[in-house]
Amino acid sequence: MNIERESTVSPPSLRCRLALLSPDTCGIAEMLDAQDSALSDADESSGWTALILALMYEMAQPTSPWQPYFEFVGPLEDLTHPHFWGEAELQRLLGGTGVPESVQSDVLMMEAEYEELAAPIINSHPDLFDANGMCC
Repeated sequence: MNIERESTVSPPSLRCRLALLSPDTCGIAEMLDAQDSALSDADESSGWTALILALMYEMAQPTSPWQPYFEFVGPLEDLTHPHFWGEAELQRLLGGTGVPESVQSDVLMMEAEYEELAAPIINSHPDLFDANGMCC
């Protein structure tokens, strides 16, 4: 997970990567790097857990350099992605397309990954995350 930061002149690809929120560019990059084997060794892991933890941390930091991005995206309550819809709405709007089944599968995987990967990291870092998984 380490991005090389030693050179005083960085290639354009490195500058672009540093401009993107990722597990390597967040305020808990070192902690996530130390957890890398636990996050990557999990069977059938989506690989998204480190990014989700980075997002959770940065969203809770009032002085995060990523706050302008979060303000542009808007509050989580306003997300309109099908993963946030109820079953009835999914079936009414997307029934017969295969999307409701895909969403249900994704949600089950995300819940399992949270319990197996994210929750242990959150619980072992009370200085970074509170008991509800939100960040301090």
